[in-house]
Amino acid sequence: MANFIIGKDIFKEPGDLYVITVNTVGVMGTGVAEDFSSRFPELLRQYKHDCKMRIITIGNCALYKGDDDKNYLMLPTKEKWRDNSTYDYVAAGLQWIINNVSEEEGGINPKWKIVMPPLGCGNGKLSFDIVSEMIEETSKEIPNEIVCVYPPWMSNK
Repeated sequence: MANFIIGKDIFKEPGDLYVITVNTVGVMGTGVAEDFSSRFPELLRQYKHDCKMRIITIGNCALYKGDDDKNYLMLPTKEKWRDNSTYDYVAAGLQWIINNVSEEEGGINPKWKIVMPPLGCGNGKLSFDIVSEMIEETSKEIPNEIVCVYPPWMSNK
């Protein structure tokens, strides 16, 4: 089961893996991505490189280890930063998470607590009611605890 909590900063919620919603062209503009890029400039460089090399594409996320010993997942919800997000792109990213839960190196450890924002909502313009259902369904497919931190102005869970 997923937990949904009101907050503004996913980085204040204790966790092992933080999901960062991104585009596939290597631009981190606003919101969680902007906060992430200012906290982790070395991972921003890696993200830009991975977009340029087409490692990060719709349905193909990238998992990074921060110098803070936490893990960060770049989950694309749009191709270009000015585009709106799509439910199909969010679903593809959530499926990537399901497919990559593994105790093997480079996977999402089944014991990790996953913290994420409302994927594709806000600047991506998706409905939090729909996306929260998608997150809830994903939580039923994996052993990980999922916590979605959403701002107070979005629909209450």
